[in-house]
Amino acid sequence: MMENTEITGIVNKVNPFSLLLFYMRDKSICGIYKLRHGHVAYFRLSPDAAANRSRHELLKLIHVEGSHPHPESLSFDQFVARLGGGRVRKIWLAKSRGKPVDLVFLSMKELEHYMHLHLAQHEKFHAPTVH
Repeated sequence: MMENTEITGIVNKVNPFSLLLFYMRDKSICGIYKLRHGHVAYFRLSPDAAANRSRHELLKLIHVEGSHPHPESLSFDQFVARLGGGRVRKIWLAKSRGKPVDLVFLSMKELEHYMHLHLAQHEKFHAPTVH
């Protein structure tokens, strides 16, 4: 079970144009899609919608830009309640803009560790130089 602070921390660290899918034990999928300018979409796919689909087929199913709604929109509180009340089997992180990312994690700790290392390298690389 995840806590609100864990979920909030992950949402804050996700880069724009990134998608996180949380595969739940009940076979549903909860997701976050972060757009430019800080807009974040939270959603849920039912077990029927998610059944027998590859991750890339799910990307086509989840279209959150423009006026095309994604399967079941959730508020942040609903999203937190679903993740906090259920158990996560795996987490998929996908990003297509900039350096592409397509990774699967088996726990929140793995995801947080990856994000911590990735952000630390990014910040070090882009740190201003002092003369």
